[in-house]
Amino acid sequence: MLEPIATRITGRVLSSFVIGRVRAIETGRSVLRASNGGVSAAIDRHGRVIARTTQPGPLDVSADFSQEQTPYLRFGNAPLWLLLAMLAAIGLSRQSWE
Repeated sequence: MLEPIATRITGRVLSSFVIGRVRAIETGRSVLRASNGGVSAAIDRHGRVIARTTQPGPLDVSADFSQEQTPYLRFGNAPLWLLLAMLAAIGLSRQSWE
């Protein structure tokens, strides 16, 4: 018996859904996720699932659209690159002392 793809939820589909929740928290903005063969959902800016379905059809939700910027949106990966550069400089300076 063949079953529709929407009823076969795999780990890959769920991990994609979880990544959507992480992005909502990371950016501080609502995420509206539409999927043909997985989980369609509305996620608020705190990562809470407002509505979710695996079946074809619409989701009737209301989402807030925030203009607030989180630290990640403001600075991106710059703090990480700065930390890596500092660690590399420390490592190189220790080698020159030996």
